[in-house]
Amino acid sequence: MLKKTIATAVVLAVISSTTLLAATELPAPIKGQMMIPVIVNGLKVLFPDTEPFIDDNGRTMVPVRFVSEKLGGEVKWDAASKVVTITYKSKVITMPLDSKEVTIDGASITLDTSAVLTEGRTMVPLRFVSEAMEATVVWDEPAHAVQVNDAAFTAKVASGEVNLDPWGRLLATNPDPAIVKDWNTLADLPSMAYETIVETVGLADRNNKKYFDVNRNNIFTSRESLDRWSNMIRQYYVTVLNVDYRTINEKTFYDAITPLILDINYSDNLVYYVNLSITNYVKFIKNNHVVIKGYADPEPYLTRQENSLPIIRTHFKFEIIQSDDRTQSILDSYHVSDKSDKIEFKRKTWYTGYSDVRLITTAGNYQEEHMFINVNLENMFLTDQYKYEVLE
Repeated sequence: MLKKTIATAVVLAVISSTTLLAATELPAPIKGQMMIPVIVNGLKVLFPDTEPFIDDNGRTMVPVRFVSEKLGGEVKWDAASKVVTITYKSKVITMPLDSKEVTIDGASITLDTSAVLTEGRTMVPLRFVSEAMEATVVWDEPAHAVQVNDAAFTAKVASGEVNLDPWGRLLATNPDPAIVKDWNTLADLPSMAYETIVETVGLADRNNKKYFDVNRNNIFTSRESLDRWSNMIRQYYVTVLNVDYRTINEKTFYDAITPLILDINYSDNLVYYVNLSITNYVKFIKNNHVVIKGYADPEPYLTRQENSLPIIRTHFKFEIIQSDDRTQSILDSYHVSDKSDKIEFKRKTWYTGYSDVRLITTAGNYQEEHMFINVNLENMFLTDQYKYEVLE
């Protein structure tokens, strides 16, 4: 197929070497997980590498510095003793690595989990640390997210001093006029989240602002529908963005993604094509020694509409740890059509950015309950419809 060159709007460094990593340099086999958005005082925290995870005790673990500092704490790490100390106002919290015994102002407390070192980051239990710093923690199950709010922010929300979206995110107070005419604007999103080309030329096309205005108070803008669609996207990319040639299994891969993309009304030919694409991709992963890790985090408040179907602007974060051919490592970039760009990414480099994920349905009624991710297997690199940069 014809391959296009990288879009001029995106500058991505290219590394020419295709030298394989030695086996000893590779991490443990990749196991994907859903991104857990952490929203502190209305602002989603952007983690530069290691993401929060849920440990074996069911506790949400987060990199200590990024959340603590946003709540006004000062974090110090003693490498010799392997103790992290958080100072908040006059309170001192100490957490030894790999120990359930912690202290607050010298008083010992036993937790059901311990601080751990993961990928070079000190991970601590979010609820304990936040509540020790006098903040409230709420797990938003439908959004698969955590909200952490201190008393001052809670008071601002109650008084109407600040405005939030339906997911507890701060709305931008001084948005760019060129952006706000088409988009709902959030205070924590970078400008590149809004910069890709969006054409609304058909009668059934609506930009983000019009989508929410026209569908106000109906099922297509309800949290129930938007959370359902967003979790489909998260779950799909748990599999797609976390592959490892050492462990990938064709049937497991197929069983994980096809329920999210294949409608029972699709033709046998289309199903055959999808099956063949997955078979060939799995072979490619094994033959090219591919190891990738990544996450998808949909922004439901940035949903728009094309041909009467929803499109959700989605934040992607990914790293190609190893691949002989780094232009096709991700399923969205494998044997793409001429509608997508061919990009060679750097190895062992985290990328962050935004693209659109299209949903589709063949249902005549209750469409909101029978949406599927676009079966074309191309979302992340459609020409002029994505922005990615190296995550510093």
